[in-house]
Amino acid sequence: MSLTPSAPVYHTRSTQISGKTNKNPQVSQQESSTTTVATAVFAASQEEKKRGGGMKRKAEEAQQSQQPLQKKQETEKRAAGKREIELKVTKVNASQFKQALARAKQLSLQGTFNEKPAQQQEDSYLDHAALKNTPYELYKKEDGSKSFRIRKAIASTGETNHSICLKIARQGSNTDDHERREYELKIENTDEALALFRALGFSPDKMIKKDRNAFTYQDYEIVFDEVKGFKKGSNGYEPEFSSYIVEIELIEGAEKIEDIPACLKQMKEFLEETLHITTYQQEQSGMEKYWNNSSASSSSK
Repeated sequence: MSLTPSAPVYHTRSTQISGKTNKNPQVSQQESSTTTVATAVFAASQEEKKRGGGMKRKAEEAQQSQQPLQKKQETEKRAAGKREIELKVTKVNASQFKQALARAKQLSLQGTFNEKPAQQQEDSYLDHAALKNTPYELYKKEDGSKSFRIRKAIASTGETNHSICLKIARQGSNTDDHERREYELKIENTDEALALFRALGFSPDKMIKKDRNAFTYQDYEIVFDEVKGFKKGSNGYEPEFSSYIVEIELIEGAEKIEDIPACLKQMKEFLEETLHITTYQQEQSGMEKYWNNSSASSSSK
């Protein structure tokens, strides 16, 4: 027995006259009235569908008309760069680093932190001989330090990302160690990009390799990096330093922050009170400045 509703069946009452079947006039009138009502209801429903479809089309057209504007706004936003506010501590005590990383993983399991896939990163820092001793020299502190690098990142999931990034510190600011403007673009291949910039006169004279574990918490990203730095010598890249580094970066609302010292104070309190990291030698934002100040040094044991 089928549970599918069947079409309604209408039965016509009739009278027998002289061997002929004739419809009852009253029943015929009722059927006519019923048919008229059904037709009107059907027509109304079709009209409602048309109106609904028209409204849907109008909404889609309005959305499509907004897409070029939204795309333009997104392009302008990227062109302006992203404001970066971060606290970076270097030469973190190895024992405290490992304990803090374990604590972050535990908080992630409890649902407090959100853990990102671990990454192995390789950063090539670029410089240009023509910029030496000019106002545009990379890494020049008095002009607002600049960092120009190409990155290859391989995640534990197997996903590989390539990017190029320029960071410029805010000129003349007493917080320029922690506040910079970041311009970053995704690229298809780091080797091809390096070849291009070599042809333009840039030299990848420094390289950093990182084992990175990152977490997000509220509006912040917390990054744990085991870092090895290499400097280009006569026989290729030579080991220059190693270190444990922790970064805390504001990833939401950075453009609206006015009191940067207060923001950095909160980050430092979080670093020491939540992560229990208290032994480190300096606070830096740019790897290039850390490089210059920490050449041939290693992390605390």
